[in-house]
Amino acid sequence: MRIAALALLLGVIPAFQAPPNDQKAIRSTYDKLCAAIVHQDFAAIRALETPDFTAQEGARKLNGKQEEASLRQQFSTKGKVRFMRVLMRGISVRGNTAQVHADFWYQAVVPAQGGAGQSHRMDRSGSLDNTLIKAAGGWKFKTMAETTLTVTQDGKRISLPGGGAR
Repeated sequence: MRIAALALLLGVIPAFQAPPNDQKAIRSTYDKLCAAIVHQDFAAIRALETPDFTAQEGARKLNGKQEEASLRQQFSTKGKVRFMRVLMRGISVRGNTAQVHADFWYQAVVPAQGGAGQSHRMDRSGSLDNTLIKAAGGWKFKTMAETTLTVTQDGKRISLPGGGAR
């Protein structure tokens, strides 16, 4: 009985894993997102989202325009994003919909407040649960939910305004 249940389970799991071509295409979408974040290219970020895109950041649910405004505010310090990396931990595809669990890390250098003093290294890292839709132009983000978030400044954990690090 246990062997039959295990065989059934193992027979079902591969059906929901992403085919290699979809994995490559989804990886490419994440690579484009990382490049757009590094270059602070908001048009490129929006081009990777569906028209009904939503982002969940803690208790806040944002549409695409609100998410863009949030990113613009984060980048308004005249800082420079040094890099962004995403590690896809799990991908399942059913038809034209993909569920992806990923970890991310990005680092930026931001000037000291008021322009006086030494710049600060800011790191953001955490986990995301995303839904992507396969569209004519490739895979696009439909939802992005930040499930964990840690923010550090010069290696020290800090709380974010309006809720703090999760």
